Amino acid sequence: MNKILLKRKGELGFNLIELMIVMAIIGILLAVGITGYRVAIRSANETAAAQSLANIRTAQLNFNSKYKRFAQNFDELVEKMEFDDKFKGDKALVNGYEFTMVATEPAPNSPAFYSVNADPQDQAGRHFYIDSTLTTIRVSDEERPARKDDKAL
Repeated sequence: MNKILLKRKGELGFNLIELMIVMAIIGILLAVGITGYRVAIRSANETAAAQSLANIRTAQLNFNSKYKRFAQNFDELVEKMEFDDKFKGDKALVNGYEFTMVATEPAPNSPAFYSVNADPQDQAGRHFYIDSTLTTIRVSDEERPARKDDKAL
C-alpha cells in the first residue's frame, strides 16, 4: 500500500507540457471556429442585402404605379409605402451593408430612374446593384461598388 501512495505522491497535477498541448489544441479549435463563424456571418449578410434590394425594387415599383415616379430616397419609401424603418436616412446601414439610393424625376425626354447600391460596411464581401431598368440584381466580387454591367446574381 505504501508503494502505491509513494507513486501517486509525484502525480499531483498536470505538468507544463501537458497544459501547453491542451492550450495549443484549444487555440487551433478557436481559430477554425472563428474563421467559420465570420464566413457564415458574411454569407448571411450578403443574402440579406440581396433580399433587401429585391424588397426595395418591389417597393419602388409599387410607388411608381401609385405616384407615377420613383421615390427619391428611403425616407419617402418608409413614409408612403410603409417600408422597413431600418432604411431611414440618406445612407441606410442594415445587416453590415450600406445602402445608397439615387433617383431622378421623369422629364419630357427621359423616364423616371432610380438606382440602389449595397456595399459591405467593412469592404470585405460582395457589392450589389439594382436600378429601374434591370430585372436582376448585379453583383461585384471586386472591392468596388457594383455597376449595371456587372454579372447578374
